[in-house]
Amino acid sequence: MTVHEYDIILDVMVINQTDETLQNLSVELSTVGDLRLCGRPQATNLAAHSTRNISANIKVSSTETGIIFGSIVWDEKTDQGNVILNDIHIDIMDYISPASCSELSFRSMWAEFEWENKVAINTAIDDEHEYRERVTQPAPSQEDLLELKRTLAATLGQADRSAAALAPFVTAGSPVRRLQELTRRNLQLHGHEPPQTPPRSGGYLGPD
Repeated sequence: MTVHEYDIILDVMVINQTDETLQNLSVELSTVGDLRLCGRPQATNLAAHSTRNISANIKVSSTETGIIFGSIVWDEKTDQGNVILNDIHIDIMDYISPASCSELSFRSMWAEFEWENKVAINTAIDDEHEYRERVTQPAPSQEDLLELKRTLAATLGQADRSAAALAPFVTAGSPVRRLQELTRRNLQLHGHEPPQTPPRSGGYLGPD
């Protein structure tokens, strides 16, 4: 395999170790990533115990890692024979050599990839140093997340108890009743059993 700037030339040596001629033999290649196969190698007949080199040209359109995979196929009397080739991982960064360019050329090339280096951010932080410190903070640990979950469960439980205390004085369609139902659903969503509403006391027989 030879890499020259944006071109990859893949040379495949096929050796026929059988005693028969392989009819209509071809190398079928496919690519994953920003790699484009320029034409397919032509099929050929390979005589017994003979060797042939088959070349394929592949174009590269970015520096992202790509994969070349394929197989060697040929015609047999009743079926089609094939050999699966190992995948070839292409990382163009391994073939890029250090070089220099003028500031004007660099700015011109950098502008071509403007979509890669600009990200729209909506934040209330005005100071760039404060924002950088905020985004570079380490991710919360598992213990912090568990503590946050416990705090949320306690808050939801308190809200449910408050709504339950007001239950005898509200109707089914009131905001407090809807808050109580929403709190119960949140507790069930987080894996907590909501507390049961205490039985009503007194002789009040208002609607649910």
